Amino acid sequence: MIGGARLSQHCMGQAADIVAHNGDNIKLLSILKKLPYDQLIAYRSKSTGEIKWIHVSYCQSGNRGLSFSKYV
Repeated sequence: MIGGARLSQHCMGQAADIVAHNGDNIKLLSILKKLPYDQLIAYRSKSTGEIKWIHVSYCQSGNRGLSFSKYV
């Protein structure tokens, strides 16, 4: 199921929200940072700071390389 804005990168097939199969989202984020990307957003727990999931997006051209955390 895809949610969000009608013209979001998710709806355009350019983004996904992912988690590591073994729960090591910190390692997954460090691997993703070595690859080309438009956005990497680590969604973190407000109470623990733990990464709950990672939003990753990629464009064929014009990747911005934005990386930051949001607390949820």
